[in-house]
Amino acid sequence: MTVDQEFLDQLVPLLESEVQPSLNLDRVRLWVEALESGNYQQGHRLLCRIEEDGSEKVCCLEVANLLAAADGVPMQSMTVSCCYPLVAHDPEKRHDPHQERGYMVSPSELDWRPYDLNRSVMTDATVRWLGFQSSNPIIGRHRHGDNGSMYITAISANDASRWTFEQIAAVVRFSYLSTKPEENQPSGVQVNVWPTTNFFLNTYCGSDGALLKDFWEKIGRRYDAEDPDGWRNMLVQTFVPVMEKVIQDVVRSYSADALVGNINGVRAEAQAKIAAQFTAELKRLVGGSYFCGPSYDRRKPDCPDIEITIKDVDYADPGIQEARNAKQKAIEMAAATVAEAQGKVDAAGKLNDLYKNDAWMKLQLAQLQLEAIKACSDKCTIIIGSSGNIILNGSK
Repeated sequence: MTVDQEFLDQLVPLLESEVQPSLNLDRVRLWVEALESGNYQQGHRLLCRIEEDGSEKVCCLEVANLLAAADGVPMQSMTVSCCYPLVAHDPEKRHDPHQERGYMVSPSELDWRPYDLNRSVMTDATVRWLGFQSSNPIIGRHRHGDNGSMYITAISANDASRWTFEQIAAVVRFSYLSTKPEENQPSGVQVNVWPTTNFFLNTYCGSDGALLKDFWEKIGRRYDAEDPDGWRNMLVQTFVPVMEKVIQDVVRSYSADALVGNINGVRAEAQAKIAAQFTAELKRLVGGSYFCGPSYDRRKPDCPDIEITIKDVDYADPGIQEARNAKQKAIEMAAATVAEAQGKVDAAGKLNDLYKNDAWMKLQLAQLQLEAIKACSDKCTIIIGSSGNIILNGSK
């Protein structure tokens, strides 16, 4: 099952301050991929329950527990260690407040899980394994009302909203797995993108001035945009959420290193995509083309795209930049060592070729003889043989 675009369009990016630096993105990606795999049957309101047919249903947080356990994380007992998941309906137990969750089966079927499956949260060990700060973590934000948004926890998504595992995975991926992974890397690296916008309020009047009137009625009056504080608040409530969402949508198509280093000019390509998507999404959110790009002419009805400029991109974790610098330094030093060694090998090869050249060898011999003659004093005798050999006899 795929997640439709309409669902994705309702997601709002988390702010940088809302993303825990302790998150292990590799393990978060494992969780997302497990939810997308189709290997788990989804259940609700409990970590796990066994149906009458013997099938096991789990909630999204139990999938995380299972992954942590498979990775060797020791699971400690929770408040109650009963391991009695509940199954189908028993008319004689209608008074049981847990009846809608089913009734009990033998604990021996599940006693390998030393924690309470009647609960619905991650174990503490799983929380630490993933790096979240809560056993019911916030997985993202979702649009609520005309301009607002609300936080989504894993339990509310799984149980209250009844989102599928694929939808939950899409939200987690959108919120935490920001950029495209590097080659041979399991997960992307989070980056900070620093954009600026250049726009005009669309004051084209046309024949009846309806556009500017609509802006005031739908947006301006709500935020008291006639004064500076109101105008600033309007931008914060409309522009900022849209910008955050669009940037996350676009940058996931690029690797972090490419964006930070602007390799092959990818920033220009990315900012063009951001500008087009930002203009379209803002128009959808506010209900009209009330904001236009810098080439806008109020005498004409055309409303060009808002201009977006990426001023800078850096790694969200400064340590990553330090590691990249250290890696590059090591690569360059190793390359220099290899070049030096290769030079010596090449020189030795060329010298060996010369030793095999008779003319070169005779030249070397003649040069040695010349140096010997130059060094001969008045007390030495130079004898030149018939073969051209030179014999030096020194006298005392």
